[in-house]
Amino acid sequence: GSRSHTRNHITGSDRSGMNMKHPIIGIHVRRGDSFMAARWMPHFENFLREARAMKELYGVSNIFLATDDVETVEKCHALQDFECFSLPIDRKIYDVGASQAPEHNPAESQYDMWVERRIERGELDGSATALHAIAEIDTLSQCDYFIGRLDSAISRLAYMLMSASKGPRPFVSLDRPWARPPQGIIN
Repeated sequence: GSRSHTRNHITGSDRSGMNMKHPIIGIHVRRGDSFMAARWMPHFENFLREARAMKELYGVSNIFLATDDVETVEKCHALQDFECFSLPIDRKIYDVGASQAPEHNPAESQYDMWVERRIERGELDGSATALHAIAEIDTLSQCDYFIGRLDSAISRLAYMLMSASKGPRPFVSLDRPWARPPQGIIN
């Protein structure tokens, strides 16, 4: 039925051939539609700085990257000091110009490119979008360390699932005031 198809999609086809290595840092970088939300949207380099600090502390050199941004995936896979893993998702469908966006957008203006609105208008397949998000959350939850923004529902859910299955795990949240480094790194 549809339940087994969903579970198979989440755990099977998207991850086949990925061979994710542990220990691994799960990183969630959202750029896509939320860059116009009049808030700070850190670039990948900010996440990478924290990953390098975790590498120093814990000796971890693998990253699983969950993101809606093609350029971020390319930067991660080009790294020499980490091995990067990501799901084979067509991220181009989420591109609404975030790659050129500043880290902080001071005004939301009349922005109408939210994923939800694009699904309502028929520009995105709602089922496929949901499955992409679920697959990335599920994969993030299997990581050993976490870097994200805990003001993001996806980051919070992934970290909660990780902690539920593995106990409290070292994390860094790049938002404010959840857990600015070094408080976010649990020894």
